[in-house]
Amino acid sequence: MGERDAAAAVEETIQRYNDAWNAQDVDAIVSFHAPGMVFENHTAGERVEGDAVGPHIAEIFRNWP
Repeated sequence: MGERDAAAAVEETIQRYNDAWNAQDVDAIVSFHAPGMVFENHTAGERVEGDAVGPHIAEIFRNWP
């Protein structure tokens, strides 16, 4: 893969990730991360890890549609 191809792949991945957030697609968001991920919402002072991340993000979307 050439440098331009790699850059395009990164840009596509970033776009898919942003699209998942904009669609509030929790499963898609979580699929971009490793199983033991840590999610920190610095604005709200919240921190969750692993399997608790998906439900936490879903709650954010319920509270802030």
